[in-house]
Amino acid sequence: MIETERLLLRLPRREDADDLLEYAGDPEVMRWIGGKTGDRASTEAKIEDWLARWQTNGIGHFVVVRGGKVLGRVGFVVWDSRLWELTSYAEAGEHAETELGWALAQAHWGKG
Repeated sequence: MIETERLLLRLPRREDADDLLEYAGDPEVMRWIGGKTGDRASTEAKIEDWLARWQTNGIGHFVVVRGGKVLGRVGFVVWDSRLWELTSYAEAGEHAETELGWALAQAHWGKG
């Protein structure tokens, strides 16, 4: 967990799915980060994926919280540079590339 003056970054929870749907279900947000829009079930599955990546790689996504509301996510993923697929450090070995990414619901864009 990381806390700043304005934000809290913490591990995601299944109950975050409804808030995360604000970006995951928005075609404009997904246009910038890639992928298809999702529903509640796919968002819950994504949360489980993020938690599994924390276990596997020791890094992953945090949810971004302000005033008790989840605004989006920020964190790291590991890519295998041979195929540009998500993977683990163990599987990719010397071909592992770490990427920092984020996504916020549109209502929270441009807020500094």
